Amino acid sequence: MPRQDRFVSVQLYALREEMNRNFPAVIKKLAGIGYEYVELYHHAYGGAGAAELSRIVNAAGLKISGCHVGIADLENRLEETIAFLSESGCPHMICGWAEYPSALSPWQRARFFNLVGGKAREKGMLFSIHNHRQEFNFAGGRRILDIIMENTDPALVNLEMDTYWAVKGGADPARFQAAWTQRSPLIHLKDYNPAKNPDWAVVGEGIIDFAAVVKAAGETSGFVFDLDDSDDLYRDFAAALGAIKKLLE
Repeated sequence: MPRQDRFVSVQLYALREEMNRNFPAVIKKLAGIGYEYVELYHHAYGGAGAAELSRIVNAAGLKISGCHVGIADLENRLEETIAFLSESGCPHMICGWAEYPSALSPWQRARFFNLVGGKAREKGMLFSIHNHRQEFNFAGGRRILDIIMENTDPALVNLEMDTYWAVKGGADPARFQAAWTQRSPLIHLKDYNPAKNPDWAVVGEGIIDFAAVVKAAGETSGFVFDLDDSDDLYRDFAAALGAIKKLLE
């Protein structure tokens, strides 16, 4: 039997320009495809305020699973960003991008992420970090992502692993997910197809063993599809929704 608390969402980064032109239309299209959850990309709301954002999403019959926020917003506009997301009803704030310019950066980031996670928790939100390739680089003989996870408070900082970027970083996504699944309420599912250019792909159209990933994600509830771009995003979003639902059966 499938777990009843598991759900499928979709990250909207690839639709950011279209969302800023007509946010309600994008949300309605995703609802029409069959999505029940969306993972937002911060500032791509067409100028809608927090209450209006919530109204638009709910009116389409959707729920917000989380929102990606850049490191600049966390560093320079943390209170403002948390207040906006909290008012919009977002349950989960995710650092969608960070860089590590020095050998000490992973440890410095870990301390900062603890601060961010504490501020988010005060407003009833979870906080996670989302990896790209750079988090799988090494510092002092350890993967940066491991350093961050080992030096952050499990009550304050979670992980939203991206399967594609884990592979690009030289890691086995199933094995890595298994190591941190108790701190991973969300996971990004994106396939890797080395025969394509660009080489990201819809789930099931590449070489990643997603059955193993889902099995490893035993404590994970939200399975979020992400695709940076394609020649037909809505087609790919629909295909991914079907593929992920089948994996979760």
